[in-house]
Amino acid sequence: MRTRMKPVNFNNTTFLIGLALFLASFVFYLMNLFHFSPVFFATNHGPFFGADTRDIANNMRVPTLHMDMRKHLLFSVVTESLVDVVRLVFRLTEDRAIIVSLGLMSAANVTFAWWILHRFVTPMALATVLAVTYGLSFSNIIFFSIPETYSLSNLFILLYFALFLAMNNKGSRISAMILGASAGVASLFNPTLLSLSLVGVLYQWRWGELKAVIVYGALTLFVALLVCILPYAYVHGMENVEYVANYTESWASIGNLFNIREIALVSVSFLLFSVVRPFTELTEVIELNHLLGYLQNPLAMVTLFLYLGISIAAIWQAIRHSDRLVLPVFVWFGVMLTFFIYFNPRESLLYSSQVLFPLALLVARGLVIIPLSDRYKTALVTGLAVLLALSNIPVLYSDIQ
Repeated sequence: MRTRMKPVNFNNTTFLIGLALFLASFVFYLMNLFHFSPVFFATNHGPFFGADTRDIANNMRVPTLHMDMRKHLLFSVVTESLVDVVRLVFRLTEDRAIIVSLGLMSAANVTFAWWILHRFVTPMALATVLAVTYGLSFSNIIFFSIPETYSLSNLFILLYFALFLAMNNKGSRISAMILGASAGVASLFNPTLLSLSLVGVLYQWRWGELKAVIVYGALTLFVALLVCILPYAYVHGMENVEYVANYTESWASIGNLFNIREIALVSVSFLLFSVVRPFTELTEVIELNHLLGYLQNPLAMVTLFLYLGISIAAIWQAIRHSDRLVLPVFVWFGVMLTFFIYFNPRESLLYSSQVLFPLALLVARGLVIIPLSDRYKTALVTGLAVLLALSNIPVLYSDIQ
């Protein structure tokens, strides 16, 4: 299915809907952030599925390129600047400025997702409820409600796909360089996002045009690696090689790739737990036996079935109609899944929010094809958003262990 660009039309209705969505998202995440702040400012070992919340918050106070920020090179520099601006404009304490900055980034994620879906894929109403569903997915309401790098790095996933769709899928050298640079910049906030470059390359795949695809892919990957490696090399030099080796030795294992339980845990975290919570309260560690939580909660079970029904039906339609985005997103998802099976599968829910928008994009493209009226499709997704709110939000306000 070829993406057809809509003419740009920033009319009053579009602006007001976008503004309302941003403000509603900001207030929602801000409430959650204030609720959790006594815990995440005090400790790294709160019930947030392995998130190092206090360290991340401290990295937003003073810019640093060391310690954990070796993996997220630009996060501290960018967020500290944002916190300073928020403090100056709103005259807040540093802690409150951090909370407001996180709320702004989280709301920007939902609004940017809405803009991409409306601009390139679906009608306004359907794009709006899909964006709300994205914002209410369990991984997002958790990790957008605490100090975590994903509230910023996920914006660069959205930026990559916005650029990808905006260039109307042209296989030109300019588009190869732009998408390569976008993936490279994203990797400066989270190194695994270098893999985004695969999406643009695989989208160009044609058996009859193999040479052109190889040239396109080589240029994309060259630019992505250049943008990624040069800043890390400039800041840390060869020390980064030793750091990566030591870090990998501590957290990763080839054996995980042959461990059925670890494979299942990451797969379930990425595909199920990330959207519909199986938990009745927040916890630091996830296990496969949390799947039983769905059986013990009728609301979570109904929500899960509706989510799976809509997603499977939509993606199947995209496959049947030979949507060329299916292969790139599936391959990218497989790369991310494999990496996090290899690397620290016990905290896989922490990493799962990264895959939510690309999968939502596939669902949106499939929904457009399903032979139902837009009204029915919007009603179905609205029902899912309501169920996600009823199922996921109360867990945030359960007793924190």
